[in-house]
Amino acid sequence: MGVILVIGSVCFFAKEANDTMNLRVKQLTRLHGLLRQLESELKYLSSTLPECFINLSRSAEYPFDRWLIDMASSMDKCDMKDFSAIWCEHLGVLADNSALFPEDIDILLSFKDKLSGYDVEACVRAIEFGIVQIEERRKKLIDEINEKKKMVISLSLFVGLITVILLF
Repeated sequence: MGVILVIGSVCFFAKEANDTMNLRVKQLTRLHGLLRQLESELKYLSSTLPECFINLSRSAEYPFDRWLIDMASSMDKCDMKDFSAIWCEHLGVLADNSALFPEDIDILLSFKDKLSGYDVEACVRAIEFGIVQIEERRKKLIDEINEKKKMVISLSLFVGLITVILLF
């Protein structure tokens, strides 16, 4: 009975590690889609940033929906010259509520000066560059996950078996 418990708990920890990595990929994929939508809204609909954020929040999932709504409401309350401060503050909240790593958030952080301007083309170019970076990071992460899954499962089973052997 103890053998099953040890191996089961080790497999549970391996599954949890894999689920965390998969959540990050899912959120990077969703962020990629949101940036594509933001690019389209700015380029073709000529919407303001708060309008874009509200529209995007309707199709976004947690934690992005809250982040976008909070961004829009904060921007409505403040001047556009405070955009950098608002952006940084809300990115901190997004980082706390998501599975994104600091290097993922840094990509979004690079937008703070570019999105605050009135030049739509500069905003779109910055977003396009961010999309490329996120896609590259997502592809690398998928490759890492495939390697780590095998390693985590093998290591977990090895530790479980060693523990079982030592117990008997």
